[in-house]
Amino acid sequence: MDDKTALMSEIDAMRTLAKEIELLPDGTASEVDKLIEYLRIGQLIGTVPSLGIGLFVNEYAISVVENNRRDIEDSIDAVLTKVRELQVGEKVPVTFIDRAAGWRNLAAAVTNARDFAGGTDLRSEWGGIAAERYFFVGLRQAEAFKAVPAIAEKVAANLEAVAKGILDSYKKIVTALLEIKNEILGVMSGLSTKGPVAIFQLDQLVKTLGALQTRIFTIVGECATISQNNMIAGNQIALAPHTEAGFPGDRWPPASIAATGIDERGQKYDYELEFDDASALDGDASDWKVKT
Repeated sequence: MDDKTALMSEIDAMRTLAKEIELLPDGTASEVDKLIEYLRIGQLIGTVPSLGIGLFVNEYAISVVENNRRDIEDSIDAVLTKVRELQVGEKVPVTFIDRAAGWRNLAAAVTNARDFAGGTDLRSEWGGIAAERYFFVGLRQAEAFKAVPAIAEKVAANLEAVAKGILDSYKKIVTALLEIKNEILGVMSGLSTKGPVAIFQLDQLVKTLGALQTRIFTIVGECATISQNNMIAGNQIALAPHTEAGFPGDRWPPASIAATGIDERGQKYDYELEFDDASALDGDASDWKVKT
């Protein structure tokens, strides 16, 4: 399974588990209600409410159960809120993989263009100022042809690394959500029939969910850190043209060369010599001459 397919699979799993966990409090409410009712009538602990000590013990146990129920519901709400925050941009890493492929396609296209341009120096058939300058511009652009694929690969590798890091985080979140679901179902299933141990199991469930909630919050934080590191790496890549040979002024080498002319008053002036004039008849500085 490639990373793109794996990401979509984990995203679907996160959404499915979140929906299932959201329904758990309603689905298990009857068991908690039965447990509280058994406590209230003294059936669970074996005391009779009319006895003062029994009433005190049972009412205290009921308050513990109700507090635990609220704590469990609060943990579920907190986890689902955090997961929903993540879901806003959950598919961004998928687009990173697509963009990485696009950058590699760009690198391949530039490489093909470089190979084509390398075979067209024209000096064997053409001469003159334009032909010579065309050749030297080709030499300058050859450096850029080499640099672009290298930069494109850096961008692609960075995007893929981010996608892979977030994929690993998604897997951890799915594992934690599955643990939450199983823990709740394991404790709540037949809760009212478990006797006094049910109270202790609920208390332990609160602690377990608290730990899982903390774990999920930490993982979501890891996703933010990965994104932040991607921005830093992206800024470094953006600076790459400044340090790569073949990008004068941080631009692709232009197909024009600074030249000096003489105006009608005999004064020198600077201008850009363009090579779009292939005429050999107008007598200007961009003439091409066929070699004989």
